Amino acid sequence: MTARPVHWVSLGNQSLDGASLIYVETFSRPRTDALVARSSQRPLQHVASYAAALLANVTLPVDTLPRPDGIYPALIGMTEEFSDKYADWPPVRWHVDGTAVTAWMWRFAGGWMAVSRRGGRLPGGRERRNRTGWPGAFRA
Repeated sequence: MTARPVHWVSLGNQSLDGASLIYVETFSRPRTDALVARSSQRPLQHVASYAAALLANVTLPVDTLPRPDGIYPALIGMTEEFSDKYADWPPVRWHVDGTAVTAWMWRFAGGWMAVSRRGGRLPGGRERRNRTGWPGAFRA
């Protein structure tokens, strides 16, 4: 088996009653940049698209309940539409490795998810470059 570079690392926790879930993922910047280089997506747009689809999936009822015809294509279209506009999502602040950064948050079906660039900006507005990271988190 040939080893592949890591694309993301995930950590999740669900409450014992199943009523809430928190999930944090960190994407490899070099791997994400390489994946999107062949497309028209920007790296953070790629991460926002992935996170929005994941949030939509976890807010669906259990698999044993019937699904309306066309629900999956509709959800995919909706998450793609909203993730394309991630820069217009409401900004929030959080800390990554002790540094305050701006994240963009999207709410859907009682849950939320946010994406940010790890490290934020240096004084003077220059972007802090790190070898890792497009953090994303959501709570449903």
